Amino acid sequence: METIPLWDASMSVGNAEIDEQHRQLLALNQRAAELIANTHGTHTRKEIRRVLNAIVDLVETHFAIEERMLSLNGCPNLAEHKAEHDRYIELLADLIHASMLKDLKLKKVASLLAEYIQHHLQEMDMGCREYLREKPTT
Repeated sequence: METIPLWDASMSVGNAEIDEQHRQLLALNQRAAELIANTHGTHTRKEIRRVLNAIVDLVETHFAIEERMLSLNGCPNLAEHKAEHDRYIELLADLIHASMLKDLKLKKVASLLAEYIQHHLQEMDMGCREYLREKPTT
């Protein structure tokens, strides 16, 4: 099974809403990895597709919030960050489409999800941490 990191305080970007969404995203990715590791026919594929759809729903909301925060706080890497968000949503759409065609390569899905979550949370978001923090409203 692919290793999805567990949430810990070192992953915090200093924004309670974004941190909670990251926790949820890690949990959904963990659930997908578990389903993929224990696949037993089409029923599991349907469950995997449901989890992928849940990930899409969460990331669309999450990415919009992140991008708004990055924009409001003047992040110089906003365009790069948004481009990565767009690539990930496209990847998820491709995976869901492949699952409908029963052409889903489960080990590849697990690997892609694990790679993305680690790269995005631990590199992209941590690199923009100062621009994601909740700002005092003085």
